[in-house]
Amino acid sequence: MKAGHERTEQNVEHALGRYRPLLDDWEAFVAASCRPVAPVLWAHPDRITAEALHAQLVTAEAVPWSPGTFRWPVARPGRHWAHAAGLYFVQEEASQLPVRLLDVRRGQRVLDLCAAPGGKTARIALALEGTGTVVANDRKAGRQAATAATASRLGLTNVVITTRDGTTFEDAPLEEGGGFDRVLVDAPCTAEGNLSGRLRRKPVEAGYRRFITEVQRALLRRAVALCRPGGRVVYSTCTYAPEENEAVVDAVLRDGDVELAEVVVPGLSTSPAVASFGGARWQGGGLRLWPHRSGTGGFFAAALDKPGETCAPREPARTDPNLRARWLPVAERHGWPTDLPLRTAGRSIWWTGTEVAPPPGAVTSAGLCLVRRPDSSLKVTTEAAMRLGRSATHQWVSLTAEQVIPYQSRQSVVLAPAQRERTSGGQVIVRYGPHALGMGMLRDAVLESEFPKAWAWAPNAPPDDPR
Repeated sequence: MKAGHERTEQNVEHALGRYRPLLDDWEAFVAASCRPVAPVLWAHPDRITAEALHAQLVTAEAVPWSPGTFRWPVARPGRHWAHAAGLYFVQEEASQLPVRLLDVRRGQRVLDLCAAPGGKTARIALALEGTGTVVANDRKAGRQAATAATASRLGLTNVVITTRDGTTFEDAPLEEGGGFDRVLVDAPCTAEGNLSGRLRRKPVEAGYRRFITEVQRALLRRAVALCRPGGRVVYSTCTYAPEENEAVVDAVLRDGDVELAEVVVPGLSTSPAVASFGGARWQGGGLRLWPHRSGTGGFFAAALDKPGETCAPREPARTDPNLRARWLPVAERHGWPTDLPLRTAGRSIWWTGTEVAPPPGAVTSAGLCLVRRPDSSLKVTTEAAMRLGRSATHQWVSLTAEQVIPYQSRQSVVLAPAQRERTSGGQVIVRYGPHALGMGMLRDAVLESEFPKAWAWAPNAPPDDPR
């Protein structure tokens, strides 16, 4: 837990004492709320196996209910060479529950209505196995920068990023391919269950609670309207307040458009939804995570199914044939595929999945940026190298364990002749074992790092045996 974020029994009692009637083991809840949880991360399935990642992390413990996920009791796991290389992503354990309940299937069109900073979007995109569409929306452009960075570092080609008010989000009509098979509403909330953040010194003010619950109901109702018949909506928060959880779900269930889905998560200690609180009662349900029972932060999630069936038409995306001529020299230089589905945005070339179907109106990005043109020459991006670099047949160099951290810190590295056998110089792919790290400029024996400044924060040395 960060300095200044320590929790004490006194401030937990003061801020969260209103929930004492909901628990028969209050002391255990208070103790768990004061105890920091171990960081949790999951392996990128396209870049490293769970077994290989576990072997590298050594002290990591597998999370039983979430395959490929580990608790790793180290400080700042996001500042590690493997994270910078996109081999894993750090995400709170409780925050992984909504995507599990979403039950994503290949080829689906999915909306993450409140997406920033992008962890849940990434899990959805990978669950789709590169097919379908994930629209990652958030109303704040500044927060969406983190979503874009996540999608780039993980090499996601089926993510569309939008910046809109989720309560009024618009899409094409169903008969024109609009609507979503799955919608996630990880709603803004009072965040009382977030054990990694600062605990409020006093209870949440009633006025703010009323305001935020109005926003939550509006978001969930909009999600239901955007969901196709036969689809599913998942609503979640990281707070304990029944007003923000069960009451919101109950209000939308009473509209009659969706039904509560019965969900079970083997291996995760969940608790049932609260039926009454403060004199109010609800018909809605869902799952709760209490820190002293689940070992996670506090959380609430509910899955709502929309009756009916639909088969919305999907028009396959078309590639601009003129782009192939521009991409060809880049692909041939590195031995990459020449038949990728390509799009342009400004002066850049993007790889956008063939099934990607953006909503109408402006989008921030769609897919993965492959090359930019800062001058007159095409410049391969770091995210392209990380996605395609391990399949390159030429114009790449391989670093030693001692050279990885200087490279990721944007320092120049001197390469031995044997490290330069697969290149004639110029812009080259940089690898460490089977892992593609990014791009560099090779001038004689000196490799100038082109690792992004925003990602250059990896002080931990990699192992001598990259896997």
